[in-house]
Amino acid sequence: MTNKPPKPSAPIGFANFGKDDSVSIIKESLPADKDELELVVADKFIEALNSRFGRVLNPLEHGDEWPDFWTAEGNTRIALEVVEVIDPEYVKSGLAHKQPRWVPVDYPATLLAKTVESKVKKRYPKLTDAKLWLLAYENSGALAGDLAKAAEVANTYCKSIAGGGFDEIWVAWPMAEDVPAFVESVWPNTQYSSTARKA
Repeated sequence: MTNKPPKPSAPIGFANFGKDDSVSIIKESLPADKDELELVVADKFIEALNSRFGRVLNPLEHGDEWPDFWTAEGNTRIALEVVEVIDPEYVKSGLAHKQPRWVPVDYPATLLAKTVESKVKKRYPKLTDAKLWLLAYENSGALAGDLAKAAEVANTYCKSIAGGGFDEIWVAWPMAEDVPAFVESVWPNTQYSSTARKA
């Protein structure tokens, strides 16, 4: 683990409405450590790929310097990079440290594309024996209403750069406890959707 400053991440959760008009709040605290947080999010992503789309990936293994994690789908090794969808200007303003969110309330759908672009600019080495995946995640709830739209906007950007070196790009909104994360494929297509994307 690295000694990085803790992130102001709020717990993830949802309200469960019972047939008897009862309401229970399901919450799960997230780690403050960046590496531990990314491991939790990546695990939830893998669980969601399986439960929602029937894609089975092996348990995660930490990379050394790079990538963040190693996994595999069948005989195909996968290098998985994880990045949080954030608004850099919002973080620089200092407001992000006064409340547990990294994006402003008026979150633009284009911010996912900008997050992907920031990773593409790092120009990761081309792998000959594995696929390179990018997982962007957002847990402030700002994307929750239109995860599919954000994925489609980002897909348009990815088409213009042929994926920027990534074989697959995904966006996820992790859920609490055993509820599968909401997941959208961004690249090479947007065929995988756990929300009500319209054709």
